[in-house]
Amino acid sequence: MKIDFSSLKLKREFDRIKLLNWIHCFLACMGLFLEMAHGFIGGNGIFKLIILLFVYRLYFRVIHNLYYSYWTFSVCLMLYFGFGFFQGVFIFKTSILSYNYLLSMLFLFVEMYTLSSPIYYPMVKWWIYDFRYRNDVKIIVHHSLDHRKEKKINGRLTDVRRGAGCITLFENYRIGDFLFILLSTDYRDLDFKVELISKRETLMGRGITYGVKFAFRSSEEKEAFNRFVYNWQEEDLQKRRSRFKVVKKEDDKAK
Repeated sequence: MKIDFSSLKLKREFDRIKLLNWIHCFLACMGLFLEMAHGFIGGNGIFKLIILLFVYRLYFRVIHNLYYSYWTFSVCLMLYFGFGFFQGVFIFKTSILSYNYLLSMLFLFVEMYTLSSPIYYPMVKWWIYDFRYRNDVKIIVHHSLDHRKEKKINGRLTDVRRGAGCITLFENYRIGDFLFILLSTDYRDLDFKVELISKRETLMGRGITYGVKFAFRSSEEKEAFNRFVYNWQEEDLQKRRSRFKVVKKEDDKAK
C-alpha cells in the first residue's frame, strides 16, 4: 500500500504509531523478565522470549506495509496481554506484573484505534456480493467544481470514519491530489473536497481504493457531512438487519 507522508501531521501520527508499537513490545518482553525474576517460569522463559521477538519482527513488517493481517496479530497480542494480566492478578498475585500487562493492553489499544481509519485500513466489504445489502454510495469525481468540460468519472464511496473516507475508482490518480466528489442524498446534492492520502490496488477489475481526507471549506459543509455520516450509519444498520431477516427466513423454509 502506498501512503503520502508529505503531510507533516500524518508523518508525525505514523511515527507515533511506531513508537506505541515499540513501547508495548518492550513491555511484553519486560513481562517475561518479571515472570522469570519472580520464579514463575523457568528456562521456558528464554524460549518464550525468542518466539515473542520473532512474532514482533513479523508484526513490525506488517505495520510498515499496512497489511490487513495487522488486525489478526493485534487481536492475538491483546489476548496474550489479557492472559498475562489475568495471571498477574489471580494466579501469581503480583501487582507489578499485572500493571505491566495492563499498560501493554492500553498502548496496543491506542495504536489499534489510531490505525482504524480509512486512510490506513479502508474497510472494503468484499464478502458482501449482493449490492442490496452493501452501503456503497455512487459518486462522481472531478478535479474542480467547474466540471462541465471535464470527463465524468464514476466511483463509489465505501467507507466514512473519523473525518476520512474510502473511495473506489477505476482511474489512476497520484497521492496528494485534491479531488471533488459529488453525491446525491435524499435531502440534497453534496460536494466535498478531498485529498488522496493512501492508495491500495487490490484485485484486477475491482478498481483502485483510495484513502481520502475530507478538507472542509466551511462550518456548513462540515455540518452537512456529519448529517450525511449519521444517515449513512442508520442506512447501513437497516441493511444489515434486513440481510439477517432474509437469512433467517431462508433457514426457516429449509427446515
